[in-house]
Amino acid sequence: MSPEQYEKGLETLKTELVEIIINAPIVQSLDLNGKILTRVFNNGKDSEGGDIGRYKPGRYIAKRNAAGRRIDKVDLQFTGALFESIKTGVVEDGAVIGFNNLSEGKVADYNEERYGKKIFAPGLQEQEESKELMTQYIVDQLQIKVKEIFRNG
Repeated sequence: MSPEQYEKGLETLKTELVEIIINAPIVQSLDLNGKILTRVFNNGKDSEGGDIGRYKPGRYIAKRNAAGRRIDKVDLQFTGALFESIKTGVVEDGAVIGFNNLSEGKVADYNEERYGKKIFAPGLQEQEESKELMTQYIVDQLQIKVKEIFRNG
């Protein structure tokens, strides 16, 4: 590879690296979103890994039971609206996870207040795992780009 080709390759790599860095927080947020959805709606766990709570005896348990929904512990899953409202969005400096409508955001706030727990915030372990995933994404993508750009060298 000539010095000119090498220099051109470095410029290309610089551009690719910017894209990788821009995409990394999006990859992390998508991963966190999946972890939160699984933890809350499949496992019925709060941000610290404990059970969200128990449903109180009454009509709601009968309604859940009749619909074939779990009644042994809270999973906040009945119509699917709350689950469907949690989205990852791209913002100028990265990505965010939030509710795509005010109504479901209020439902989430109500449930956190009702059970006295953080439910929808990422837990510490989830955050650490997603940081590791983001770092690995950057390393993997950088290795791929270096091989693509300098494969003839």
